Amino acid sequence: MAIAPLSANTKGCTIFASGIPFDPVEYDGTTSVPAQANNAYIFLGFGLVLIMCGAVRFHDDMLLAVSDSLASQVTEEHFRKGLIYPPFTNITKISAHIANKVALKAYELGKFHFIHL
Repeated sequence: MAIAPLSANTKGCTIFASGIPFDPVEYDGTTSVPAQANNAYIFLGFGLVLIMCGAVRFHDDMLLAVSDSLASQVTEEHFRKGLIYPPFTNITKISAHIANKVALKAYELGKFHFIHL
């Protein structure tokens, strides 16, 4: 699938994300990088917290904390480049940030149970 026609047909006003990576697209002198939208962005941090806090079930607010955390890591520079997610090359930092936010939310909701190993 080629995404260059999308950019041309919308005069560069396309928001696009896919489960697989695509090459950057240039339109009218501006380069946009298509977002790779897959579960890898959230599963590492979210899964880590669920294991750490011994949660059998998660609360909707914990999932909202994941979304908020991921969205908060997108900068104005990312938006200017056409990114709707932070660069995947920063996945370790992204996951740690998500884990922190979800752990705080789990604790706030009384869902954090300390595990004795």
